[in-house]
Amino acid sequence: GLQKLKVEEYHGLVFGTFDHTLIDVESHIGETAAHYIKRLFNRPVKLLGTHRQYMNSNWKVYAENLRDPYHASLLHLFHCTFGLYRSSQEGGISLDPTLRHSVLTAKNSAAENDTSEYETDAISSYDQTYTLADPSLLAGRPEFEDCKSAVIQTIFPGLVLQQIANTLAVRQVLPKGVGNFELVWVYFGYADDDAEMDLIRQKQFNLVGPAGLISMEDGEATELVQQTAWSNPDALECIEMEGIDIQRESSLLSEGNIRAFWQVYREMLEI
Repeated sequence: GLQKLKVEEYHGLVFGTFDHTLIDVESHIGETAAHYIKRLFNRPVKLLGTHRQYMNSNWKVYAENLRDPYHASLLHLFHCTFGLYRSSQEGGISLDPTLRHSVLTAKNSAAENDTSEYETDAISSYDQTYTLADPSLLAGRPEFEDCKSAVIQTIFPGLVLQQIANTLAVRQVLPKGVGNFELVWVYFGYADDDAEMDLIRQKQFNLVGPAGLISMEDGEATELVQQTAWSNPDALECIEMEGIDIQRESSLLSEGNIRAFWQVYREMLEI
């Protein structure tokens, strides 16, 4: 018959493994990751929709993208122009002791409206000539006491828990080959959401997913990186930010999450 899985439900998330000797979920993910799961799944949820996206890229390119806090303000015009996420915001990264799991957070603050650095440096991801034909797209409600506007949590190797404004989602990264992977988006709200909040979430889903006003650029970027890597497989190029530390940082200008991912990956593969 079919091989049995060891299954555990953890605050609404269902985890499964073929290894029946593994420890429980909370011990595996650690205190920091557990805190943010409990924050997001603080009460019963309801499913609002799903997307499936196929990308022509190695899954690890997307894994880097998820863990990179400063790419968002350089790549995503929507983030910077409309103030959802800027590197000048209050925020930072957190890592569990094993370095497997990470959290990237950004918080609403006065810096949301400070665009002076973007204007002075002529950063292309900020363009004040862009406007919304329907400003209600960004209308929402504060719903977390910590006032965080964005939380991207990664559970090694390929699980992502997301809060961007009022969009709540689980992403699963499913490798399909050396140069392909599938990304599954599962959108949810809370069971006690009223009709107005349901509509807010549904409208904000236009920010993410395969054709999302923000996320579509991530898909394109990962494929461009893969195409460049394959165009000259014998070449080696490394562009890294200053520093080599892997630690918690109270800044959105950090590569700590990326370094942690690759260190764990190399240790697991013994390379």
